[in-house]
Amino acid sequence: MLFECDECECYLGVGVDCRSCEEARLGGPAFQAKLHSLQDRRERRIEWLENLEHPPIIGLVGCGKAKRHGAWPASQLYTGSLFSLSRRFAIYKCDEHYVLSAKHGLIRPDKVIEAYNYSLYDLKLNQRDVWAHGVSSRLQTLFPADMRIDFMILAGEGYIAPLRDAFRKKTGLEWNLVNPLDGLSLFGRLSWLRAELSRAGCDEATGCAC
Repeated sequence: MLFECDECECYLGVGVDCRSCEEARLGGPAFQAKLHSLQDRRERRIEWLENLEHPPIIGLVGCGKAKRHGAWPASQLYTGSLFSLSRRFAIYKCDEHYVLSAKHGLIRPDKVIEAYNYSLYDLKLNQRDVWAHGVSSRLQTLFPADMRIDFMILAGEGYIAPLRDAFRKKTGLEWNLVNPLDGLSLFGRLSWLRAELSRAGCDEATGCAC
């Protein structure tokens, strides 16, 4: 089982110039203690998800082109209306949510990353397939393949198509990719998200937790 390093964006033991990954490569008591902590954290997450009264709903929010300058948590780095509304909807509707970054793959909303000028649409189709394979492999470090999960993707077709193919190529997955924005234009997506949040009592002017 692979785990994400808590100090860099790589899998534990893979990162270059990362103290935590270097400890993992060397092994020893510090690494064993960290590994035990990561395993325990994952087991508690999975137990919580398994005890829900419905199949877990995991939001996958596509990143946006508009960004702040400098380094920010992913939840604050992207400043576009579509990203903001999509993430608020994911908070309201999903049990957990993550950000789909063209550069970094799948990341937690609290992951601090530097601003970048890079889009998934800059990649060739085979490169998007590589990106999607990385995202699906990362998901397998977070969720058991045999757990019934609905992944709600709030992103454009450029993200969805390669991810759908990547899911199909994985054997034994009990995962379903749900696209509530299917067939909608950019304006249509914004309108739909605003309407859904409004019905949930989550208007932008209310100061809700989203």
